[in-house]
Amino acid sequence: MQAYILRRLLATVPIVFLVGALSFFLMQIAAGDAVGVIIDEEATLEQEEALRDALGLNDPVLVQFARWMGNLFRGDLGTSLISRYPVTSLMSPRLEPTLSIAFLGTVLSVLLGIPLGLLAAWRPNSGLDRAVLFFSVIGFSVPGFWLAFLALWTFAVKLPIFPVLGYTSISEGVLPWLRSITLPAIVISVSTAAVFARMTRTGMVEVLQQDYIRTARAKGLAERVVHFRHAFKNASIPVITTLGFLVVGLVTGTTIIEIVFTIPGLGRLLVTAVVDRDYPIVHALLMLTALVYIYVNLLTDILYAYADPRIRY
Repeated sequence: MQAYILRRLLATVPIVFLVGALSFFLMQIAAGDAVGVIIDEEATLEQEEALRDALGLNDPVLVQFARWMGNLFRGDLGTSLISRYPVTSLMSPRLEPTLSIAFLGTVLSVLLGIPLGLLAAWRPNSGLDRAVLFFSVIGFSVPGFWLAFLALWTFAVKLPIFPVLGYTSISEGVLPWLRSITLPAIVISVSTAAVFARMTRTGMVEVLQQDYIRTARAKGLAERVVHFRHAFKNASIPVITTLGFLVVGLVTGTTIIEIVFTIPGLGRLLVTAVVDRDYPIVHALLMLTALVYIYVNLLTDILYAYADPRIRY
């Protein structure tokens, strides 16, 4: 296992290089640059070119890429072209809101989706099973932005249970922090909980038809023991796979939710950077996304071996 983990960690180096190269050159292809946002509308062409020279935008593309990759491997994510602040200082205060919503959304998804899937598999083709399948289809199909506006109108305007907009840091109190992230977390957890319920139900129904389950029942084991100790453990592999992908999606896919709830997270920062052509911020956030995918997938593979001892690396 240790050798496998080491190989996977070493494999991240070329992956990071490839993702960095793709993101860098794709942004170079895009029309426009940050100069049009920074400079005054009445500026002359000479002033625009002077600003591009100062920002290094007139250097050959390969020179810009080599400079950026060199800074990246030294831990320097660059400097914003618009604000002239280091990218790390712009990202640091926005990590907490995004990670807070993603964490709570993941917890709610697991606590809602997996029990629903287990209940549906307990009585296949029953009314409860059909209700869970209906929830899975609706939850996965409803657009997140529509559900966000509906939740705001219901639980923040009509029933002022949660704040309408904004984010409260955990340093200002756990309860205000929870109130500010609960509604966004519920919204993003609906679709993921629907996927968890469907995957858990499908895996359990398949496993419950295996011979060793019939043997366990023939030995007189309680149905609860059969489901949780024998069946669910073997049905958890696809659930773990889904968990890995959905956790990454929650961390990197909160952009719409952050915009609707005006939460100052990484998603809003990315949208602003793309609009302003602030390339260093875009590159840094894409690299962060790639690293999250890499390490969550590695953690998922490690969990496989603990969920099913037959899996060895």
